[in-house]
This record gives sequence, C-alpha cells and structure tokens, in this order.
Amino acid sequence: MIIPTPTRVAGLSLYTFMLVILIFFAMVRHMVWRKDKKNAKAATFPFVYLIFPIAILGLFGVVDYSFQYRSLIQFALTEVSPFFLLMIAIKNEDELRLCVKTLSISYLIIGVWGIVTYITHINLYVLLFANAFDYSGELYVGNGEEMLRGVLSSSASGNQSEGAIPWGQISLVMLTFGLFYQKIDNKILKNSFIILAVLNCFLSTKRSVIVPMFIIQILKLLYFSGMMIWLLNMTLKGQIKVCV
Repeated sequence: MIIPTPTRVAGLSLYTFMLVILIFFAMVRHMVWRKDKKNAKAATFPFVYLIFPIAILGLFGVVDYSFQYRSLIQFALTEVSPFFLLMIAIKNEDELRLCVKTLSISYLIIGVWGIVTYITHINLYVLLFANAFDYSGELYVGNGEEMLRGVLSSSASGNQSEGAIPWGQISLVMLTFGLFYQKIDNKILKNSFIILAVLNCFLSTKRSVIVPMFIIQILKLLYFSGMMIWLLNMTLKGQIKVCV
C-alpha cells in the first residue's frame, strides 16, 4: 500500500507482479487444493459467484469483447485475488494478526501522506515514481480544483496516480475494516487508524465517499447498540408472518 501505483516491473504494475508471485508460491507451499477442500471452496467463492457471472453478462454487452475480458482479468487479479491469497496463505491467528498489523501500519503511513497531499495541493510522491518508471497511464497529481465542491480547497490522493476518487474508496474500505474488525489488540493503533481513515475520506472531497462514510458510522452505532439486531429480528418476524 505504501508504494504508489505507477511503479512498474517489466511493464507490469508492481502490485500485479507481486500478487502473481505470492499466489504461485502460496499454492506451491501449502498445496491447498489437495489438503483442504473446504478452504479451497471458500477461497474460490468470489470467482464463482462474482467473476463468472460478470463474464457471462459480458457476452451480451456492446463493448468490444477483448477490452471487456482484459479488464475483467485485471479486476480479478488486483481486486479479488488478494482475498484468495489470504484464504490459502493464512493458517492461524498469529499470521492473521501479523497481516492486520502490517496493513494497519501501512495505511497509517500512506494515510498521513494523503493529508499532506491535501495541504500541499500536489502529490510529489506519486509524481516522483511516475517519472522514475516512465509511467504513461492516467496520472493525476494536482489539487483537482476543477472538481472541488464547497469550501475545500484541495483533495487527498494518497498513493493513487488516478487521484482522489480511488484513494477515497480505499480509505472507505479501510474505515469499514477498522470499525467492524474487533481483533486489533492495540487500541492506540486502531483509533489512529480509524481517525486517519475518516480524515482521508472527508478530504477526498467526493460525495461518493463522504456519504457512505457517515452511513457506515451510523451502522456501526446501531450494530453495537443492539438496534440493528433488533431491527433484523423484527424484519424476519414480519417476513415469517407474511409467508404464513
């Protein structure tokens, strides 16, 4: 998470390259497919119920097939395969805690930089890597004045070459994780993580991030106050009565 997205290895995104290597060695080392069928089924769940249906729907689309399936493969590799990798690589609580701690500290570091990009109105870190790797893709390192709304004078972009929108989405996912995952033992780390995620969501200046951020926090309050469980029970009772 700390390394910017323009980083390349032999023309491939560093993140894509690392995922391919990690998946290969995880499968070779653990041999999940032969030893643990239940774990293999759980790991392939997103591919069966998300990627495969999307691939079928793509047959009826008007967009060029090669573009559709190239994008779908990229999506499966960069967005879905990390789940697959975690399911087959993590074997116990200690490994899970190490993974969560690494993720949390990584986000703390790049989250602080996200705030810096808001203050300075430019993302020099991403620009440095883009120049170093001769990145020719979409590159956004400015303050997004043409897209700003309200009194905010800039936007946080973290480690993303595409700007505030993907960074805001990442921060939203990390906020959700921090709020609902209860096994982070270090309270200072957890609270810092959550506060930083909230700040980066807000400083992304995007309604598509800020509105869900408030909704997630409301759901958190409802969940831990017991109201969500009560509402769920009432809904289920109502459905049962209707069926009867």
